Amino acid sequence: MTEPVQGDSLAPPTSPTRVAPPTDEQVLDEAQFGDLVSWPKVVGIVSIVWGSLGLLGGVCGGISVLFLPTFMGAQYDANNLPPTMVFGPVKLGMLLGGLILTAFLLFAGIATLRRLEFGRTAHLVYAWASLPLVAINLWQQWADVTALELWIRENPKSPFAQGGTTGGYIGLVAGLVLGLAWPMFTLIWFGLAKRQPGAMKQLKS
Repeated sequence: MTEPVQGDSLAPPTSPTRVAPPTDEQVLDEAQFGDLVSWPKVVGIVSIVWGSLGLLGGVCGGISVLFLPTFMGAQYDANNLPPTMVFGPVKLGMLLGGLILTAFLLFAGIATLRRLEFGRTAHLVYAWASLPLVAINLWQQWADVTALELWIRENPKSPFAQGGTTGGYIGLVAGLVLGLAWPMFTLIWFGLAKRQPGAMKQLKS
């Protein structure tokens, strides 16, 4: 019979380590049994594009205001410009407000593209803040077109009077459609259709 070698005695059994079961959030994050819904990517990309275009347009608009005398050259007369080319406090305030909102929309789009819950809140803030700004913008455009009609009658030989007020009315309609389209969509989408928490991380049915 072989004698037991010293040190070969069996060690006492150890108790198994208990591992906490994964939470529902960990299961969704680590083991997806299907594809995530695709709408956050679509909404996020549209908001990023729309916000980027808004920022670009706002910056170009600000540059045109600062360098208007240079662009117009000899035609520039600060005392006899058409109303649509006069930039007072209201227009400058709308320009600044538009820049802030479009930057916020760009941020909301990035958050939604990354499926962050804050993206929903950011879109709702953008939408609600856009409504009064659009209303003020439409009121200002209507006032400009009305004043432009009188200015054209008083300055019929001015090169700025040749186009009439057609462009002003087209801009009014375009401002109404483009100004309300995305804010109203985001209000309905995030305020009614996708208001439940975790909607961005749901799986396709």
